[in-house]
Amino acid sequence: MNKRNYIFPIIFLLSGMACSAVTNAEIEYESHTLGTISFESPEDYTYREIKDGEDLYFFTEKSNSYFSVIAFDSSWIVEENYNVPDLIQSSITNTYLNEFDNYEIIQDNDLSTSDKIARLQIISGRHLETLSNAVDATYYVFENEQLVSVRMHTASSIESDITQKNLEIMERIYNSISFANAEEPVEILFRGYEWGSSQMSILNSELEKNKYLSYSSSEDHIITGGQRVSDYDCESLYEFNNDSFAAGYYVLETEHTNDNLYYDDYIDLVNLYSEKYGAPYSSKADWKNSLYKDDPEHIGFAISLGHVAFNTTWIDDTSASVCIDLEGDNLNLGIRISYFAPNYEAKRNTDGI
Repeated sequence: MNKRNYIFPIIFLLSGMACSAVTNAEIEYESHTLGTISFESPEDYTYREIKDGEDLYFFTEKSNSYFSVIAFDSSWIVEENYNVPDLIQSSITNTYLNEFDNYEIIQDNDLSTSDKIARLQIISGRHLETLSNAVDATYYVFENEQLVSVRMHTASSIESDITQKNLEIMERIYNSISFANAEEPVEILFRGYEWGSSQMSILNSELEKNKYLSYSSSEDHIITGGQRVSDYDCESLYEFNNDSFAAGYYVLETEHTNDNLYYDDYIDLVNLYSEKYGAPYSSKADWKNSLYKDDPEHIGFAISLGHVAFNTTWIDDTSASVCIDLEGDNLNLGIRISYFAPNYEAKRNTDGI
């Protein structure tokens, strides 16, 4: 199956299903979670959960009542800017074509709002597995970049009390769905300073933190020693453009006798920054000489020779960025972490012109 063409909810196993009387007793509901969503379902129904790849399935049933909630892996939908209404249409159509013949669309409602894409479709027809008439209904909703379906199936007519009761349960499940609030994106700032801050304001703030701070300054730079990023000793450099804070840098001062440990430090920092800023915008190894490319025991030596350089970059919603670089030459190597303001442009050196 090409996942980018169709999404098929798992087919319910309906063999041996028999109708039962519907009671008027009030149904009690209980809460469930499925990945980043939560919802309610009847508490006296048996249920099971299945993980298929990155898709999460919840099934609940009692007698002739079958329901499912599916939280689909939606990352590819977001990454490829997929047309969600078309995806939902193909999913509904292909599900019914594979499970029913001679079906009739009873209801087809677009429930979309400004915050979500949603649709309900109810069909009645002959189920190919049980060869009995059945009603099948599916809600789809795409909200908070998450695609979820709620499905109901019953072997009864659309007019029956059983079907009507099951549709009420299905609607209750659908209406109870809530999505975990997406985490607020983390703004990329160097040592917490706002981009555009003046040189004097940053220097005064650093001296308030440590009045014995070792530093030097010029028209467009401040360099401070004795700093730390995570567990690493480093030197910090602030870059200004017309007295506007434009970039910041950490230059790690940790020294190793085993060059491979610099690569270990790089990986550790990439993991730490990923915890804060999420998945990187890009991560690459630029091999200029492949002599040691397939020899991990000599990765540090390859870096020190300039054979390979590593870079990982994160970009926030404002277009500010942070990059971790591991590179070397002439048997020396080191790690630099660079922070850039949105729309950063390096100041060109015009000395001697």
